[in-house]
Amino acid sequence: MISFTLRQLEYFLAVADTGSTVAASLAANVSQPAVSKAIRDLEECWGEVLFLRHHSRGLTLTTAGERRAVIARSLFKKASILNYTDGKTGLHGQIKIGLLSTLSPLYAPYIIKSLQEHFPNCNISFTEGDIHLLEEGIAHGQLDAAVLYDIPSTVKAKRLPVMELTPYLLLAANHPFLKPNTTEINLHDVAYEPYILMDLPHSVEYFLSIFHNNDIQPRIAYRSGSIETVRTLVAHGFGYSILTTAPKTTQCYTGKEIIEIPLKNIRPQKLCLLLPDEEETGLLGLAIKKAILDNAL
Repeated sequence: MISFTLRQLEYFLAVADTGSTVAASLAANVSQPAVSKAIRDLEECWGEVLFLRHHSRGLTLTTAGERRAVIARSLFKKASILNYTDGKTGLHGQIKIGLLSTLSPLYAPYIIKSLQEHFPNCNISFTEGDIHLLEEGIAHGQLDAAVLYDIPSTVKAKRLPVMELTPYLLLAANHPFLKPNTTEINLHDVAYEPYILMDLPHSVEYFLSIFHNNDIQPRIAYRSGSIETVRTLVAHGFGYSILTTAPKTTQCYTGKEIIEIPLKNIRPQKLCLLLPDEEETGLLGLAIKKAILDNAL
């Protein structure tokens, strides 16, 4: 016999997300004593301590609490989806999306809008980070979905293909290689020039593999984990770069112009949607995929 309620799970997850029974009570729109009682009842029911109490830092999940939270999120979400009607769900609570930091500026507004339309009763939030951070978020039940590049991984999760992004060469608008009839460039033609590397976990390996596959040793002049810093350095003539994400503007932060030129014979980077392994693709995955495809370049 099940000896706990979905309401208790909701309060438990609210405390796990906020680190405070007071904040959780505000998020769940109930009294703080009700939240505290739900936690005590679950700990008694399961025979485990779910949270460590810190006077200065609030509440943090124990190892047992983290394990229970992963299961509780999945169970709570599946139970809520039973309210599915008329193309929209009666799902309540939080939907947490992870976005690769280089993709977030392009797609976050469209994804949020799409999810608000499909899940009007939910609070939509998102986390930005590198691939490792997003994969960990999926593995530990902290994210409901993540948008990232499809690379080999040991994380047990479902991968929904979204689209392919073709790498391009980024040059200052006044670069001597640029002629009126320039439509694409061979990487060998710029290999001797200073290279500005997009320096994020996994991105580094991917971009350097482009050079390796073409038997080129890049002259790395600068590194940055910010796509806008890379674009600005290129625009000011400090070198060239290779990117896959293409902002819908040819200006950098300082107003200087940059030009995107296709590269010859470079394999594309695959974009995918990562979902918890036990989840169906469902409306959530399809809504995110549609938001990206509808607003892709």
